[in-house]
Amino acid sequence: MRIVHVVPLMTPDGAFGGPVTVAVGQAQELARRGHDVQIVAGYSGFEEPPTDLDGVRLHAFKVARVLPRTGFAGLYSTGLLRHMFRAASRADVVHVHMARDLITAPAAAVAARSGARLVIQPHGMIDRSDRRLASFLDAVLVRRTMQSATCVLTLTETEADELANLHMTTKTRAIPNGIVAQPSGERRPRPRPEVLFLARLHPRKRVLAFARAAQTLAGDYPHVDFVVVGPDEGDGDELRALLEGPDRQPTVTFQGALPPQAARSRIAGASIYVLPSVGEVFPMTVLEALAAARPVVITHSNGLAPALNDARAAAVIGLDDDDLVTALRGLLDRPEAADEMGQRGQTHVMTNWSMSVVGDELESVYAGKVVDR
Repeated sequence: MRIVHVVPLMTPDGAFGGPVTVAVGQAQELARRGHDVQIVAGYSGFEEPPTDLDGVRLHAFKVARVLPRTGFAGLYSTGLLRHMFRAASRADVVHVHMARDLITAPAAAVAARSGARLVIQPHGMIDRSDRRLASFLDAVLVRRTMQSATCVLTLTETEADELANLHMTTKTRAIPNGIVAQPSGERRPRPRPEVLFLARLHPRKRVLAFARAAQTLAGDYPHVDFVVVGPDEGDGDELRALLEGPDRQPTVTFQGALPPQAARSRIAGASIYVLPSVGEVFPMTVLEALAAARPVVITHSNGLAPALNDARAAAVIGLDDDDLVTALRGLLDRPEAADEMGQRGQTHVMTNWSMSVVGDELESVYAGKVVDR
């Protein structure tokens, strides 16, 4: 099959986060299966964006901001939209990783008129919102395009119900984010134990909660490094002020952002991975930590929490700082138990959320095997 994947934005520091990682992983799996796959994306921050992603062609087009103070939603690319008219007309399937934005929503609308089978995957980004731009885009573009799709891929039944309640679509199919097994060489730990937060510094990710817990623990664990890695999306200044304040601990550090292709090995090299965020649906960084057999700490609001808690494959906590401190103490004081948790997590993720499972699901969807809810 000739397949086009569309993502909103690629940057050197991976600012758009998990949806891009998911799209690239899916495209690479499909290419390994013999399909003709390309990724179409907006880009910023590169002098020259890459043209090949491990065997998958990338057509990247520079974006410009056309709406101020609207984050990613206000970006637009004339070149991308022009390319989509050609690419969609030649494709069997156009798979759009769609948000309420001026890149993916127009690209999906073009695909809907092309004759190609349109598959939309919103990654939990299209939910109930009181923002005026969201309401406007829903009314003029998003709802109509979602309803024209052959299938909308959701991460959970809750996401599917939300889309139905918003009168977006009932043609949904649940599909997990997928992960590729890591070579054992990537799993070697660092010389010193490291507790790692790697995510965008957005308030929803709660990096400040991690930093406060790290400072509380640092005095009792001077042999452990507590590290923050990620691009600033709002909490950077407050994080720096906290780490440089009167309670500063030399083993608690902020190391800035990493290119997306380096994040996976960085997570694999940590001793413990922590993501104390709220409202996560299916975070790729947690899957990457699990695939590397790393113990992880997440909150009850994480979409992965029920399954991982049942499998005893993660420390699942509440939102209080004390909950995070207690969980980290338990893992640091009992390294053998932490390793066993990591092994259970690896077994669970590769059994249930491997990229081979996702590839089978995608081929089924692309072939039109979709059940209307």
